[in-house]
Formats: sequence, structure tokens, C-alpha cells
Amino acid sequence: MLKIPFLQTFLPDHDLRRLPTPDVQAVIGWGLKPSAAAGRKLAAARGLPYIALEDGFLRSVGLGEAGATSLSLSVDDLGIYYDATRPSRLERLIETAPDWCDSAMKARARALVDRIVETGLSKTNMGGPLDRSLLRPGRRVLIVDQTAGDQSIAGGLASPESFLDMVAAGRKQGCIPPEALGGLTLIDTDVRGADLLAEVDVVYAVTSALGFEAVLRLG
Repeated sequence: MLKIPFLQTFLPDHDLRRLPTPDVQAVIGWGLKPSAAAGRKLAAARGLPYIALEDGFLRSVGLGEAGATSLSLSVDDLGIYYDATRPSRLERLIETAPDWCDSAMKARARALVDRIVETGLSKTNMGGPLDRSLLRPGRRVLIVDQTAGDQSIAGGLASPESFLDMVAAGRKQGCIPPEALGGLTLIDTDVRGADLLAEVDVVYAVTSALGFEAVLRLG
């Protein structure tokens, strides 16, 4: 955990330590991953808060697996935003927004959303321009797949079957003609998410962050 670049900068109010000591007041771990199970168990045994860290919504330029440094973190002392089985700090902030989000804050948020959309920013800001020759004319539906075993799938109360249901939902609502299901265009290269979203009319996602980015642009 302490190997995360700039972690102390992200958490200036915390005195970070590698090993627990008697005066430790909280345990920090990475989300709900199995690798954080020991930290969650220690927190429960000592009656301490468990603070979950996760990639922020504007994370980096490139994938973390490829070594790209994280430029934002989500810090949650209640749960984590992708876990629908328990409250999260983000959920609580949204619920209590009338108490703290004044007109100036709303205007700033609107300006930031507009800026994100205008510049094409995304979570990992990777991929090249979309080859528009791959696209068919007419109404376009984007169906977003995800990495098998992604923690957000189970956390979102979904399953592998949810992805089949997603395709079926598109067909049921008339977005995907039955005769076109066998000829879907597979885009499995690195493409800027903003480029894809700019070319489609409807987006179907299970728990992918691209679904959230679609709400910003298409909502």
C-alpha cells in the first residue's frame, strides 16, 4: 500500500505506517480486493475503521497495470462506491448534498463536467482515435464488456449473466435489431472512450466506468 506514489500527499491528515502499532486509529486497504482482506480483518478485530482506497474517476494517462501513476484516489471510510451492498461515502455525500452543495459549488461542478466532456477526459485517458470506417450507418448502440472477475461486477450485484441480459435488453427495447445481433462490430483495440461515446446513440453497461462517462455526455 505504501508503494503507491504520492500516497502521503493524497492523505495529508494521516500518519501512515507499514505495520500496526497500539496507537493506530484506522486501517487503510485497497478497496474490497482479496489482498485487503487481512487489513479488513484486523480493523474488525480491533474495532477500528477500515478506510478503502480506490482509483479516482480521473485516474491517470494509461493503465495502472502498465505502471501509470495514479493522479486521483477515492478515499472511503464507509464502503466503496462500486459496492451496492453497503453505504459509501460518495453515496452519503450525494444524499446530503442539499446541506453542503450551494449554488457556487453547483456552478463549479457544472463547469468541471463541461470541461471533462469538451476535452475528452476519461478515467485512464488512453487509446487512439476511433477508426470511423468500423462503424455502420444508422442508429448505433454501444455494449460495454468488462474484465472477468472485476470487483465492481459482484459489488454491483451483477454476474456474468448480467452481460447477456444487457444484450437482451437492447434487443427487447428495439435498440439492436435481432438480425444484427450476429453481426455486431467488435472494437477490442485501444480507442479513446470519448470518441466512441461521440458516435453512438445508446450505451449499455453493467458496472463499467464507461457507463458513468456516458451519463456525463449523453445524459
